[in-house]
Amino acid sequence: MIFFFSKVLITVSFYTILGKILVYKIFNNEKRDLIDISIIGIIFASIIPLIINFFLPLSLINNSIILFIIFLIFLILRLKLQKIDYLFIFISSLLSFLIILYDNEYRPDAGLYHLPYIQILNEQNIPIGLTNIHTRFGHISIIQYLSAFNLNVFTNKMGIIIPISVIFSFIYLYFIYDIYKLLIKKDRFSLGKVFSVFIIIYISYKINRYSEFGNDAPAHLMFFYFISKFIYLKKFSLNDTRIAYLYMVYLFLNKVFLILTFALLLYFFQKNKKLILNLLLSLPTFLVILWILKNVLISGCMIFPMKITCFDSLKWTNLELIKYAETEAEAWSKAWPQNINNNLTMEEFNKNFKWLDAWLSVHFKYIMKILLPYIFSIILILFYITNLKRKSLDNLISNQKYYLLLLFALISTIIFFLKFPTYRYGYSYLIFLLFMISVWSFKFIDKEKFLIACKILIPLSFLVIISKQFLRFQENFSIKDYKPNHIFIDKKNYDKKYDKHLLSENFTIYFSENECFYGLAPCTNYKYGIDTEKLKYEKKLIFNIIYL
Repeated sequence: MIFFFSKVLITVSFYTILGKILVYKIFNNEKRDLIDISIIGIIFASIIPLIINFFLPLSLINNSIILFIIFLIFLILRLKLQKIDYLFIFISSLLSFLIILYDNEYRPDAGLYHLPYIQILNEQNIPIGLTNIHTRFGHISIIQYLSAFNLNVFTNKMGIIIPISVIFSFIYLYFIYDIYKLLIKKDRFSLGKVFSVFIIIYISYKINRYSEFGNDAPAHLMFFYFISKFIYLKKFSLNDTRIAYLYMVYLFLNKVFLILTFALLLYFFQKNKKLILNLLLSLPTFLVILWILKNVLISGCMIFPMKITCFDSLKWTNLELIKYAETEAEAWSKAWPQNINNNLTMEEFNKNFKWLDAWLSVHFKYIMKILLPYIFSIILILFYITNLKRKSLDNLISNQKYYLLLLFALISTIIFFLKFPTYRYGYSYLIFLLFMISVWSFKFIDKEKFLIACKILIPLSFLVIISKQFLRFQENFSIKDYKPNHIFIDKKNYDKKYDKHLLSENFTIYFSENECFYGLAPCTNYKYGIDTEKLKYEKKLIFNIIYL
């Protein structure tokens, strides 16, 4: 257990050190808090492997070399960790460690395609036409690159399960610290502080189980973080705008549905139209192009499975598969399994609200089951901290920014509801909309009562999260390993559990009737109906190409 904690500690330290190199020597901004610095470190620890994997596998040796180079740069630049840095690293590591302990991976997606894709990244450079053996490989998040990059001589295979817990720790501590700065009078009362309270309550209530994180929770947590930074933003310098743009791009790389945040760029352009050209020629734009190129190589589409973005002329593009994947994804998010009209096709089900009855029978009830206790908690707190008889606060947010954010929250929620209304796909939009609807009441907040509520909230939040973890420890202590070892398939026994199909002497695909997990790659499962006899393979330069 101590050795595993040391792996978490090394991971957190690496992100902090990388962030310091970038912020102090590239962005030239020494005023950022350490948590912000570490989050920037995580963003670039995701970007570096994305670039590398076009040419090289993210193997243990390659990752370790890059890790040593970054540590060496840190020493050459004579950057140092302060006492407060060590404290932050320890607390973040401890929280990340406790979140993973005696928990499972996100099922079934982790076993179906998160872990198998990480395995592919660790073993080879980007395979072309990968969606022809598993459509879910087209839904990959930048988180898989971050995880694959954490395989090194210090962390070994267990390193791949650590990064998403670190994202949770960084974002959670960011909002806790944001409230704490108000209590120690480092910051003044503002709308951002109220937003932090809203998010801390939600994280403590709902986003605190490692087994429920998957790709969704890190994306939504990063969305909350970005919105907080946007609320606080007052200056429109080129550097601040580039950082905000970087956050937007990272959200898109996390979850395609968060592409809607790009609409907030209009606020920057309205303030300074010269920023348009500067952003077009910036690193984040390059990353978007790189990500789209990766998508095209994997699936033949710029955004999979949107058929309108696909290139039919590419050898590995399978339009029939893409069309089915697009229809299926929307139908399942609208509760296709609960459809009782057997005469409807998936295409018909998706149109003209024919899905509404099925959705109301399952997804709506689930959303209400989660949101109602949260809304009730928020109402209780607002009831305590507001005084409607007198308006105590004004100008918490400019009218222009308020209406922009409210419009953004409304439109994004409506699109979420109309297109992919599964709670885990868009709950950050829902929580943000609830916050924006509540803004009108914030001008009546009694500041002293708000401070009292914050003093109670911080320790209570820690208590709730730690209590939930220890209840899980107690439940699973005698029946489970302290870390999810079962996800790593013993390669010696792999052939006994999985069938293999040789596309060439040097390229084999593995098939499983259940989840593939992390073993040999590439691996897929039978239920997606892959016709192995139609699969073809060829090698071009350093690239493996799979097509039908």
